[in-house]
Amino acid sequence: DITVTDPDVTVYGLTIASTYEEFDAVFEPLGYELSWGEGAIKTRVATKDGITFRLTRAVEDNPDVVPMFRITVAITNREGIVF
Repeated sequence: DITVTDPDVTVYGLTIASTYEEFDAVFEPLGYELSWGEGAIKTRVATKDGITFRLTRAVEDNPDVVPMFRITVAITNREGIVF
């Protein structure tokens, strides 16, 4: 996982301040499957070929939510590498 919480960092032109509509406008044309994350915190999810992008935005009714952009890539450790 890579988690972005810095508002100055952009991913595909998006920041943690981007709207869910802007998120959809970027990932839908690229063929990503769009959905909503499970759980109490509203998160927009785009998934394709083992790569997942998630956008969680701050909400007025829950000030404890940390806005973030998370990127997850499904990988395997076929070689058994240990760090």
